Parts: sequence; C-alpha cells; structure tokens
Amino acid sequence: MSFARIREVITSKDEAERIADLLIKSSGWRERVVAAKIVTAYSLYDRAAPLVETFIAAQENYTAIAIAKMLKTLDAPGTNAALKRMIDSCPNSDYGNHLKQVIHDARPV
Repeated sequence: MSFARIREVITSKDEAERIADLLIKSSGWRERVVAAKIVTAYSLYDRAAPLVETFIAAQENYTAIAIAKMLKTLDAPGTNAALKRMIDSCPNSDYGNHLKQVIHDARPV
C-alpha cells in the first residue's frame, strides 16, 4: 500500500496514531508491516522505537524489511542505533545472517 493510499484511508494524524498503536501491539508480522508504513506515512517518530522492540522480540523477514525502511526513511535521531540494535538482536544462524543483510540493504522509500 502506498503512502498516498494510506493517507486516503487514514485521514488524520490522530487516527494514524491510534491505528499504529493497535497494530504495534500485534504479534502478527502483517500488522507490524502495516504499522511501519503508517508510521512512515505520517512521520510518527515516537512510534518507531516500539516497532523496533517488536522486531527484537520476534525477528521476521518482512518485519525486518519494513522497519528498516521506516527507520531509514524517517532518518530521525537514533536511527543508526536502532538499526544496530535490530542487527545485534539477530541470531547467529543462516537466517540471522539473512536478516542482518536485509536490514543492511533496506533503502528509504
């Protein structure tokens, strides 16, 4: 879903904050990916850290991509530290190495 479409569906920053908060609490990767897109579309900087924590608690490929893109797009203070925390939380395994590479390679949108 594009940022323009998100802004069509969610018409106010207050509504975006409320929906992002609900989605951030979810354990589902799809919900967390949508939350990252909403956070990016509305520049909800204060919602970025809780999303990073959801990744650290449950690493997953699509979540890694979405949150890393979100962080690199927002480019808020602490972005590099948050990306490092994500990378450091990845397990020492083939999958963990894959996640580290995905986070490293993510591009701002």
